[in-house]
Amino acid sequence: MKKIAILILSLFLSNGINTFGATKYKGPDETEKTKVDLNFIGGHDPNLRPRSEVPQPSITAELFADQLAFYFDDPVGEVAVTVTNSCGQVVSACTCNTDFEPMTILIVPTDPDFYRIELEGAGFKGYGEYSRN
Repeated sequence: MKKIAILILSLFLSNGINTFGATKYKGPDETEKTKVDLNFIGGHDPNLRPRSEVPQPSITAELFADQLAFYFDDPVGEVAVTVTNSCGQVVSACTCNTDFEPMTILIVPTDPDFYRIELEGAGFKGYGEYSRN
């Protein structure tokens, strides 16, 4: 009889722990903005006016928790990506060849701060900004 009582009690406690753990888990913050806007500057001298518009690459950046993903829709060759914090310190950087890698992921800090992204490739420069609260 004691064995059955102990078995029922242990099943009840383990079910309560699982239910409690499942209700307390919180997923990623849905209110956090995940898409980072990127702006591009042509790779030409700013003092000269180009005769025609230079097409800009199609690059998308998205922020997921501690990862910053870059999607290169068009291959643009080798691209250097740098992320700096509000003090100007480089917190993450990489160089990728978009001819072979259409996507790259950087691990970035989750500390509350203001961050700046800089992309530089052959013939273009780009930048973006995001903040953590």
